Amino acid sequence: MVYRHKLDYERSLEYYNKILGIELESLPELHPNIAATYNNIALLQNQLSHYDEALNNYTKALSIEQKSLPSNHYKIGTTYNSIALLYTNTKDQIKALDLYEKALNMFCNTLEHDHSTIGSIYDNMGDVHYKLESNDRAMDYFQKALDIRLKSFPNDHIDRTATLNCIGVIYLIQENFTDALKHCEQVLEIQLKSFPNTHPDLAAMYFNLGRINSKLNQHNKALQNFQASQTIMIKIFKEDNHDLELLYFNIGNTYLLLENHQKSIDNYEKSLQIQLKKIDSAKDHLAITYRYMGLAFNKLGKYVESTKKIKKALEIQSELQNHLEIIKIISYIGENYHKQTNCTEALENYKKSN
Repeated sequence: MVYRHKLDYERSLEYYNKILGIELESLPELHPNIAATYNNIALLQNQLSHYDEALNNYTKALSIEQKSLPSNHYKIGTTYNSIALLYTNTKDQIKALDLYEKALNMFCNTLEHDHSTIGSIYDNMGDVHYKLESNDRAMDYFQKALDIRLKSFPNDHIDRTATLNCIGVIYLIQENFTDALKHCEQVLEIQLKSFPNTHPDLAAMYFNLGRINSKLNQHNKALQNFQASQTIMIKIFKEDNHDLELLYFNIGNTYLLLENHQKSIDNYEKSLQIQLKKIDSAKDHLAITYRYMGLAFNKLGKYVESTKKIKKALEIQSELQNHLEIIKIISYIGENYHKQTNCTEALENYKKSN
């Protein structure tokens, strides 16, 4: 429907509810059109995060399908998959996995084993195992999905990218950075052919590549990818966007490792300003940002400013009772006082850290 393509979910929902009213008055109660309309209404409600209402309508659709269609009909499998996606959204991964398995069994009995629909189910099951932190199982399903994608789509088809990216993320978690880089570079190559140059997925992929480059100590390459991500993000996001904050923080880290300490401070400051505007900012991340800024000032020989930032970090970590961080921070403060030849304060802080 046109409304759905415009993402006007509320108006689409109103439209489908009118259709449903007409169908309920004019069609037999087990008519497949009614089931289809219930499914469409549920899909929109899911998009609007009205999960209870969506589940209710999916259940109505499934009930009609189970009574009116053969037990292995693909439409039943499609509804199982839709309900599983809803459970994924509500973070009930176990129920989602159970329904994906039902859908998979049904599709495997009715479709070719390399059908793209089965590939999508494998992707979805991989995503659930990833969220359950079962990374080896997730990788198995993503690999199965990729095998189907490789047979079903051309080399540069955009439908390959989601699976390649998921595999890259698993490799990143497993600290297999070389394979993570290889898969993410394949994703970027396809995206560059498929998306406009300001697409948010490009920004995300450049960012992920920068993170992987950093893990491989490829800091100049990391900076290049982070800056490519920044070029896109500043065009499409507001100044206080969370992704932009994380990007500035990572650019700051990269400049710190490249020993360009002033640019490191400049980017940490941008990250810090976004965090301070957010009521729900993670305090531990805020403390780490202050600590890293303090380290950068220390490298520039600006020990007073360094101490101010590090004490800010200490204040937050003391509130969080993060004892390991507290010990580390006190040691840094002692180092700053030592470099200012304030031996009394230096000694006092070194004692606290031991």
